[in-house]
Amino acid sequence: MIGVAIVSYNSSDVIFDCLESLLAARDAPSRIVIVDNASPDGTADLIADWARTGRRPSAGERPASAAVLGFPLDFADVPAGGDIGASGIALVRAPVNGGYAAGVNQALTTLARLADISLFWILNPDTVVPSGVADAYIAAAAKTDGMMGCRIAFCEPPHAIQSDGGVVDPWTGVCTNLNRGTASRTEVVPAQRDLDFISGANLVVPRRLLEALGPMSEDYFLYYEEVDWARRAKSLGFPLIMVQGVTVLHHGGTALGSGTLSRQQSPLSAYFNSRNRMRFIRRWTPSRLPSAYLFGLAKSAQLLARGEAGAAWASLLGIHGFAPPSAVRDRITPDARHLAFGAPGAQTPSPTRSSLQRNHDT
Repeated sequence: MIGVAIVSYNSSDVIFDCLESLLAARDAPSRIVIVDNASPDGTADLIADWARTGRRPSAGERPASAAVLGFPLDFADVPAGGDIGASGIALVRAPVNGGYAAGVNQALTTLARLADISLFWILNPDTVVPSGVADAYIAAAAKTDGMMGCRIAFCEPPHAIQSDGGVVDPWTGVCTNLNRGTASRTEVVPAQRDLDFISGANLVVPRRLLEALGPMSEDYFLYYEEVDWARRAKSLGFPLIMVQGVTVLHHGGTALGSGTLSRQQSPLSAYFNSRNRMRFIRRWTPSRLPSAYLFGLAKSAQLLARGEAGAAWASLLGIHGFAPPSAVRDRITPDARHLAFGAPGAQTPSPTRSSLQRNHDT
């Protein structure tokens, strides 16, 4: 069976389309765990109210396919570490925003306690999932223990490709999503030999791989977590697989201001991307730090030349590992800043490989 892990943060404008698309699919997943990272916009309370009554915020219209849903849902609302029992959908309320990886690790640990879950599907809250995607992953998992993804296209017309997996430049650490911006009807999904990572917006790991990998590294806070995880998977001999014939839709960057085909990058996105690119290079290929640093300087200058002064300054601070500008710091709540801006490895330890194994055995 397949279990879905969703991390939400200020996601009240998008998460209901995601959840209703999952629940309305003919191949609906057996369990869905949402970890809310202490959203200040009330996302957690809105999810709980939706699950019990069917009410959702006025933004966005309910997909026609969701008419088959019956409310109240089989729902659990628990604190971090709580028991979700046999509920089909569960909300786990994190006490503090520990970042993307911390939320994913909490969701995966919760799902791993359920012995009938063999596949773990990490999804962003601003995705929309058509019927057939879960079945495609289940069929592919019968042939591989590798890390899996499928094509991601932008929700907005003309539904250009956002990611067919990605590659990492060995000299700079820059991540490139393959086929980004091209028409989904014409491009071929890349072969596994061409992949360095699969987008964390839509990523599946079988239980054997999860237990071998252990949790995502939490000291990135935002960006590069799945890139690091994929590098670890490949180092252990597990392949990266793009499943053919299905597509997940994604709004992209709705909470963080990540750049899209039509939107400039926010200072927050620029800071964490630049800082974490250097952390990734330092962790995996430290001999390439000089070239990665020179690229970072050039990127900051490019942003400034385009009139994106805030992003340029944030990027420059990020590549040096300095404290962020106020435009970035103030986006993170005070109780989470030591987690977001601390030194590598400074965060609260994640669940270990052995704890994931124990969750399966108990």
